[in-house]
Amino acid sequence: MSHDFDSDISLRHVILKIQDYALACFKGWKLILLLALLMGLFVFILKKDAPNMYKAELTFMLNEDESGGLAGLSGVLGSFGIGLGSSESNLDKILELAKTRRVTQNAIFSEVTIGGKKDFLANHYIQMLKDHDEWTLDGGLFSAVEDSMILESFSFSHDSISLFSIKENKALKKVHGSIAGNEKEVGKLNCYYNELTGIMALIVECNNEELAVKLTNAIFNKLSEFYIEKSVEKQSYDLKIIKSKYDSISYALSNVEYKLASFEDSNQGLFRKKDLLTKSRLSTEKQKLQFMIGKAEEQLQIAQITLDNRTPYIQVVDRPLLPLTPQNNTPLFFFIFGFIFGGFLAVGYIVIKKLYKEVMTNNE
Repeated sequence: MSHDFDSDISLRHVILKIQDYALACFKGWKLILLLALLMGLFVFILKKDAPNMYKAELTFMLNEDESGGLAGLSGVLGSFGIGLGSSESNLDKILELAKTRRVTQNAIFSEVTIGGKKDFLANHYIQMLKDHDEWTLDGGLFSAVEDSMILESFSFSHDSISLFSIKENKALKKVHGSIAGNEKEVGKLNCYYNELTGIMALIVECNNEELAVKLTNAIFNKLSEFYIEKSVEKQSYDLKIIKSKYDSISYALSNVEYKLASFEDSNQGLFRKKDLLTKSRLSTEKQKLQFMIGKAEEQLQIAQITLDNRTPYIQVVDRPLLPLTPQNNTPLFFFIFGFIFGGFLAVGYIVIKKLYKEVMTNNE
């Protein structure tokens, strides 16, 4: 019974405290309103001139399905010791590749026209960063030592990456970090895929809508080329070797056929035993080469089928189209956000002030 009584007293005490603090906030409504208005105006002024952000999204599918018409070839190719195998789409892998410097640098050194000016995508991107004070300088405490590395007025003059200077490498890494992200900043490129449908998306969000669209398309194009090239690298090499052997045999066969025809023409049907031996040897060599080229052609066809079968097909679902819709919130949103935030700050101040007075009074 005593326990229930203590609980009732404790609950009553909490309710009275809440009422007390609520009354203090009510009495301080002028302060709450003033701080809320000031904070709302501050956030409004801070954000009203913020540049519009545009999001360019490209969706695509990766088709590596080896079923269908080519499935029936598995048994035939198996008899020659060549299997088609089966490869599964690695969605995480292809999206991670999109953020690698290998793909990004191939994309940003594509020449495009933006705002009537034709230049590398990299230089258009750097100019956008400069326009919005995001292309920061590297001066500071060590500016005298690193003066040659400052990138304030930098732009790329060529795309021979293997010949880049240290300064150009620094700029390249900075552009790649801004696009793909790093440990210091969130990149403007985002990638995701739908686990149910397997549809993937590349999204670039930046202040220039034309740049966002062209950068998204360029990254996708270079990603597609790189992924397909690396997926069939071994099959392409095998096909090249077999094609080289086929060409060699074909050349040798043509040479033997020409010699045999010339021999027959020169003797005009009159052969000595020594001549018959020569003709027999040329005929035998011709038959051997004909057999070899038949086998080589067979292997060449198999290698070509294997290459075609293993080549993944990346299909675009939707490309971004101009004009893009700005992603910014309205100025009214920022005012309301600041107003609410300011109100919470004022309430917090009143509550902490009252709590401090109560604690100091009880101590006395």
